Amino acid sequence: MTFFLVGYVVMSEHVHLLLGEPRVCSLGTALQALKLSVAVRGTEWLF
Repeated sequence: MTFFLVGYVVMSEHVHLLLGEPRVCSLGTALQALKLSVAVRGTEWLF
C-alpha cells in the first residue's frame, strides 16, 4: 500500500497530515494502516 505524505504540521497534542490518496486502496484503509503502525510502536517516541 502506497500513499503520499505531502505535508505535515506537529501541534502540541496532535499532528495534521496532508496525504495523497493511494492508487490501490481507499484513503480510509491507508489511514488505518498508519494508525496501526503508530499504535504498535507505542507513543514514547512521539513528542
